[in-house]
Amino acid sequence: WSYVNTAMTVADLGGIPKWLLIGGFGISQVGYQGHVIPVILAVLFMSTIEKWLHKKVPEMIDLFVTPLTTVLVTAIVTFTIIGPIFSVLENWVLAGAKWLAGSLIGSLVMGAIYPWTVVMGLHHMYNVIEAGMIAQTGLNTWMPIASAANFAQFGACLAVALKVHNQKTKSVALPSSLSASLGITEPAIFGINFRFMKPFLCGMAGGAVGALFGALFKLGAPVYGVTGIPAIPAVNNVPLYLVELLIAAGVAFALTTVIWKEDKPEEKKAAPVEETPAEPMPSVVRCAAGELLQPCKGQVIDREQIPDETFAAGILGEGVGVVPEDGVVIAPFDGIVTSVFDTKHAITLEKDGMEVLIHIGVNTVNMQGEGFTAFVEEGAEVKAGQKLLGFDREAIKAAGYNDTVVMLLTNSDDLEGVECGIQ
Repeated sequence: WSYVNTAMTVADLGGIPKWLLIGGFGISQVGYQGHVIPVILAVLFMSTIEKWLHKKVPEMIDLFVTPLTTVLVTAIVTFTIIGPIFSVLENWVLAGAKWLAGSLIGSLVMGAIYPWTVVMGLHHMYNVIEAGMIAQTGLNTWMPIASAANFAQFGACLAVALKVHNQKTKSVALPSSLSASLGITEPAIFGINFRFMKPFLCGMAGGAVGALFGALFKLGAPVYGVTGIPAIPAVNNVPLYLVELLIAAGVAFALTTVIWKEDKPEEKKAAPVEETPAEPMPSVVRCAAGELLQPCKGQVIDREQIPDETFAAGILGEGVGVVPEDGVVIAPFDGIVTSVFDTKHAITLEKDGMEVLIHIGVNTVNMQGEGFTAFVEEGAEVKAGQKLLGFDREAIKAAGYNDTVVMLLTNSDDLEGVECGIQ
């Protein structure tokens, strides 16, 4: 309906109408149907504005002010700057791609770089080119380029599936290669090929060769939106199209088989079990199930004194804080590591029904792991006093965060006789 509405407005007014803004600056009143780049940039801008407002707007009014302001500012900037400028730039990109697709060398280039537009999420913009080709000549010669590129990623992914020994990778590669053969390449690209990179590059090479073959024999179809095997009934020359797919997949498969080598899993050495420190840590949390020793050297503070509202309120359980003297966290008991956060700023352990969280600092998750080290892995059995985590106190302070180490008995509500503090 938006296309019809725009067309009717243009016909009634004798041209594309414009909004007249301050200073006589005009913005064309047209939609951005079919465009991809302006949408991506608008969302990126919107995300940036929202994050900035969350930091600046008082929490009391944040829930109301931030969404409203974000949408309003994004709408204005999108319609006045992002839309008009980047829709034109996208049209130039599409014109360049269409020009390239009309030559042998251009087809080879587009067959190679097409997967990168999939990675960036821009590949749907080519629908405009395909629709234009069908309207002008009745034949979509872009489709064989996309088919070659996609089928080459299938060949590369299949090579990984057959060559890899890691069962987890194999279980992802096999179904991903199947979906790629049907024109859905995202699982193969993001799950396997782009992850290992060499298969992705081999797929680019296969796509380039296949696309060149398709352009040489002027392959095409009177439809758009399908690639790979589903496009077989629509192409103008089925035998040659099948040859194109075999060339694209075959080149990618062969190159991947020769070039890509599976990384040998490194032998992971168990973290050394350290002896109990010369000065044994005192008990700081006790319950009927056992006790927790102080997790690091420093001054123990009550839960209520922890400089974080969630921890201080006891929402996550009873416990204590420690103002650290050094950058090492040790095990508070003999137990099992149940999880190590990806950012290495927190760890959870379990023993005799006690579930424990040790968290380094306040809001340090925002440091994305910078300055933190994990000495153990999930599932490891640890002894009291064994090193668990390391952290750079100066880096935490430089980032503007408090480095208080928090230790909580997260299931304290289910345990009896919970007491906190140095005994």
